[in-house]
Amino acid sequence: MTGASGYTVSYQINANPIVVVGPIGNLLTYSVSGLTPGDNVTITLTPTGGAGTCFDLASATCTANNCNPPTASISYAGNPFCSSDASVQSVTLVGTGLFTGGVYSSTLGLSLNTASGEIIASTSTPGPYTITYTIAATAGCSPVVATTAIVINAP
Repeated sequence: MTGASGYTVSYQINANPIVVVGPIGNLLTYSVSGLTPGDNVTITLTPTGGAGTCFDLASATCTANNCNPPTASISYAGNPFCSSDASVQSVTLVGTGLFTGGVYSSTLGLSLNTASGEIIASTSTPGPYTITYTIAATAGCSPVVATTAIVINAP
């Protein structure tokens, strides 16, 4: 809020007593820990400022989701690759949780199957590439991104 030098925070989980956190400075986010899925949380934010300033408080209510984010990493054996190699190069994908079903992407010039992560060096432009594997956001979890670098060398 314009003119605010900080904020005072309080929150209430379900019908439990209100917890007064107190001054938190000029943070852009505030997290409440110890929640279980389905908990309703009301966070009240009161701007503070110097003498003569006057602000209204603001409240927001949200429901906690169960977020158990997956982990993922990708790699390619045999990297770097020669542009004369016409064989399909498979990706190795490892992770935890629901780490499959993501989408592969890279910059133009790399022959990449966006569903399987397979590359073909012979139909790619020689050069360095970063391949990104993105798992979409689900069930209150943020998207998960894994990257790896490869090189296609001219013969």
